[in-house]
Amino acid sequence: MSETPFIRGPVAVRLVRDESGLAQVKLVRAVAYMAGQSTPAGEEFDGNDFCASHILATVEGEPAGTIRLRWFAGFAKVERITVVPRFEGPQYAVVRAMAEYGLPIIRAKGYTRIVTHAQARLVAMWRRVFPFLKPVPGSEFVMYDHVCVVMAGEVPPEPAAIGEASPPLVQNRPEGLWHLPGPADRSAERPATAPDGRRRG
Repeated sequence: MSETPFIRGPVAVRLVRDESGLAQVKLVRAVAYMAGQSTPAGEEFDGNDFCASHILATVEGEPAGTIRLRWFAGFAKVERITVVPRFEGPQYAVVRAMAEYGLPIIRAKGYTRIVTHAQARLVAMWRRVFPFLKPVPGSEFVMYDHVCVVMAGEVPPEPAAIGEASPPLVQNRPEGLWHLPGPADRSAERPATAPDGRRRG
């Protein structure tokens, strides 16, 4: 199994698949939120990181940005968009690269409805990067000391999205790598030798 990095200019983007990647995600968020916005650790690391997908952007190998994706019945939630201050380049290059990489993953999982909870002061940024997201009228609320707004929108369906009818081995491939053979594919090259639940040899 291998994954070609998604490259946009100096930005490389990937889906986190190991503890090292998750540690880099936490580092980016600690720098941006805990240090930059004085967010308490217990609020930034809210218990949802181990039940979410994480996108990590690097610039010349250095952790530069991250997005967290959570999956609900009927919608995908995009959250925790974070860029290390020194990589906040012109035209939101890091955020745009992460969005360009992440949206096909959302669509490949069969989602067309996307929701986020944006800080009100950052709505313009969200609209530039995700133009299909629009503020929901009357949705303002306070979270982590910021006025936030619910934003929601639709993306076109992916005709080849992973679904119940997808081949079983495809469903078992690593997240986001459904187009590549995975461990289950390799195991299927062997004959079934454990019909009673016990491996032979």
